Amino acid sequence: MSGNFETLLSSVAANPDARLDSLEMMTEAEKQRQDSEKRERQEARARRLRRVSREAVDLAPADLS
Repeated sequence: MSGNFETLLSSVAANPDARLDSLEMMTEAEKQRQDSEKRERQEARARRLRRVSREAVDLAPADLS
């Protein structure tokens, strides 16, 4: 929590006229963790989609004509 406060204070010092919603609050470690989690979620969705697509193909009738 203190890391967030330090980041916020540094952001305020660097941009004293900035709007509060534009100031940075997340530490670099938090940003990296958040990016990593986002990539993991995207990869998991892609794996599920590939699995569902394969299952749909396996369930398709052999002769469509």
